[in-house]
Amino acid sequence: MENRRLFSAQVLQTLLSVGGTTGVLTPSGSLAVDANGTIFGETQRGGEFGAGTLFALQRGSTTPTVLATFNGKNGNDPLGGLVMDSAGDLFGATVYSGLGGSGNLAPNAVNPGIGFGTVFEYVRGSGTITPLATFNGPNGQTPEGALGIDANGNLFGTTFRGGVAGFGTVYEIDAATHTVTTLASFSGANGAHPIAGITIDSNGNLFGTTRDGGPAGAGTAFEIAAGSATLTTLATFNRTNGAAPASPLAIDASGNLFGTTTAGGARGLGTVFEIPAGTTINTLASFRGFDGSDPIGSIVVDSTGNVFGTAHARGTAGNGTVFEVAQGSGAITIVGAFSGANGSQPQGLVSDANGIVFGSTRGGGLNVFGTLFRVVSSTPGNPGIINATITGTTLSDTVIRGTLLPENTTVSVAVVDQSNESGPVTVTLYASPSGALDSSAVPITYGLVGASITANVPVGADIRVISLPPNLPAGTYTLLAQVTDPTGNTGVATGGPIIQVAAPSVSLQPTLQRTTLPAAVLSDQKTSAVASLRITNAGNSRSVGAIGIALYFSPTGQVSDGTLIATAGTSQIIEPGGAISLNFPLKMIPTGLSGNFSLVALVTDPLGGSNATASAATFAITPATVTLSATLDSFRPTSIPLNRETRGTLTLELTNDGNISVGGPLEIGLSFVNQDGTGSFLLDTIRLPAVIGAGQTRRLTLRFLTQSLPPQFAGTYLPSILVTAPGTPFTASATGTIPIVVG
Repeated sequence: MENRRLFSAQVLQTLLSVGGTTGVLTPSGSLAVDANGTIFGETQRGGEFGAGTLFALQRGSTTPTVLATFNGKNGNDPLGGLVMDSAGDLFGATVYSGLGGSGNLAPNAVNPGIGFGTVFEYVRGSGTITPLATFNGPNGQTPEGALGIDANGNLFGTTFRGGVAGFGTVYEIDAATHTVTTLASFSGANGAHPIAGITIDSNGNLFGTTRDGGPAGAGTAFEIAAGSATLTTLATFNRTNGAAPASPLAIDASGNLFGTTTAGGARGLGTVFEIPAGTTINTLASFRGFDGSDPIGSIVVDSTGNVFGTAHARGTAGNGTVFEVAQGSGAITIVGAFSGANGSQPQGLVSDANGIVFGSTRGGGLNVFGTLFRVVSSTPGNPGIINATITGTTLSDTVIRGTLLPENTTVSVAVVDQSNESGPVTVTLYASPSGALDSSAVPITYGLVGASITANVPVGADIRVISLPPNLPAGTYTLLAQVTDPTGNTGVATGGPIIQVAAPSVSLQPTLQRTTLPAAVLSDQKTSAVASLRITNAGNSRSVGAIGIALYFSPTGQVSDGTLIATAGTSQIIEPGGAISLNFPLKMIPTGLSGNFSLVALVTDPLGGSNATASAATFAITPATVTLSATLDSFRPTSIPLNRETRGTLTLELTNDGNISVGGPLEIGLSFVNQDGTGSFLLDTIRLPAVIGAGQTRRLTLRFLTQSLPPQFAGTYLPSILVTAPGTPFTASATGTIPIVVG
């Protein structure tokens, strides 16, 4: 619980945009903050195994540290957030677990706990995540909520599923033995599917909520007295007073409970509620959409009973809000709205020992993977207490939006703060088409100036600009800087440099430099010819390195009329004004082409579209033809006995009147046909590696072996041959004139 009053006049200060080169992606659940102001959090995904990480962000730093990585064996998908004990060790739960790898593994007979989740510990400075307990279904499954920790180090939590009826459990993990004890199983009637975790009061009593179940099926609030295993339903939700609570309960000094529901209330968008001593739910306020909806995550109650929390969705910019319900007001006040640039989908608040409130978002920020933020009191009416000046920039006069800028691209800002508060000053850079910090100004990056500040002492910093937002419209912009100190004092540096923002363009221009293809070629033929291509980037942005190249033969020089002959690609990046040269084998001349053709190169880039060029030379392509004919000159012997193999020879001539060679190997089928041509039977198949060149005639003498012929084949026949080139349609046949007697 907080120890000082928060005020409605507050601002959201972005501490970190995760993603990019930070090694941290998509924070999940509640943060933990130590006495030094170091923030600790977890990510549901990312890390070496894609199963999540633990990270820390020291006060005043913009570079997080990955403390440890989940690998499946020590859990997968941490979701509920972290709690810290007095020694600074961290505890949490993972939704899934799995021995031997990462990912959401299904349970099996050998390892019944695989896939059901873990509770883990991270000993400060160890670099290691240690699973303390694994769930097996009967003792719980899928722990999604935050843990509670008592003065003795015992851990308490809930599982979304599992237990006797499969509707979830409340469990305890002994600090010494790490044994999981099921304190209660939900039956549906007393609640179902707790998602928000456990809150512990100073006497060790446990409090929580269930998302579903109860008389109206809209959830419950419950208590388990210290040292017992008896679950008492304190109150039930009926949609009018709220439905589907998903935030851990908060307790004030008088023992009153506070929380939020994600649905129900006056507009069905969720509520903020209080459960005073007794069992009645008192709805403090209902969300209206413009002030947010679907509140999830932990809430904070200050010493005077003001409630602070986060709405996961809607709000003035559609990305969620930080809200306050002042004591006795009955109204929701927007503390800050998330715009996407400063985060989206906030997931709860946590207060440090000094009453400073921190939180995280699952999305948005400069890298769209979420942010860490804090809520600081502002001091309107004293605008001169902090001043900023843009003193210089290495940003070019014309900048291509969405492209990676050189590493030395910075904007230099000088800050003078009359406040005596210590802590970093946040500098947010904007590109403004109007020259003022108004609704048209677009945030482009931010940075921190100094880990501490001294009143009236100028502090300067070079704010690194990685790129301009890819959706920033092309046009003329003025650079502005907004500065915010730890107490929320703000100032704006106007009159910054003017830049031109241009849309990225890639224009790849191909040129066919040469080809080794002969001027006259035949279709349907392999070729060892190579085409040399030069590709120039005439655009203002580098190519993305996924360039597709296609070569065509076209009678008109147009791709639309062309026949594809080769495709290739290159991952080379072409800088603006740069060029690359590539060689491509043509490999095969397509079948059926006849006439004069140009060689056309088509180059395609995802950013720059497609461009084509045709060769200056033309290539005369003639269809490949084979006209194969055969003559059978002689056949020996002229008499074939029955019931006995017979060896012999035959002489033939093969002529190819086409323009390409054929053969290698040829197959010659030897048959006998009746003299009247009414029937035939195969005697032998002869294979030979002969090649018949274009316009060539070859005379061949071949040996054959007939099989033993039975008596029914007795008679007089003529020898016949069928010549084929396997794998081609080319054939020739001939029949001899000398009768052959069988018998």
